[in-house]
Amino acid sequence: MNIIVISEDNKILHITNFGYQAEYTLYNSKGYYLFGGVLESVYEYFNDEKLTQEIMNLIQEEIEFEQPYIYLYGSNTIPLLKLIKYENNKKSSRKIIEYIDSISGKDDYFYFKERWQYV
Repeated sequence: MNIIVISEDNKILHITNFGYQAEYTLYNSKGYYLFGGVLESVYEYFNDEKLTQEIMNLIQEEIEFEQPYIYLYGSNTIPLLKLIKYENNKKSSRKIIEYIDSISGKDDYFYFKERWQYV
């Protein structure tokens, strides 16, 4: 089950509960990745409420994640997750474009070496 918790300053915590394993990711207010992790349980199935609280406690040790919170569960998380994915892909594609622009300069030795190798 997907769970999203949004803090007062709009940090977004995404938790995916797989039962005996849970993944969590924290994004800033613009949807950019801050950090994440994985929790595993050998003995019992993760309860959504306890899991959410435990992960929020872990995050609060590292970064501010203040109340009040907005909670989204299940299919209510899909629109926000799609927006986050879009923002991260947009950011990645911008880096790809910058990299391509940086290697396509006329004075770039490696560019010409590779280009002439296949002519």
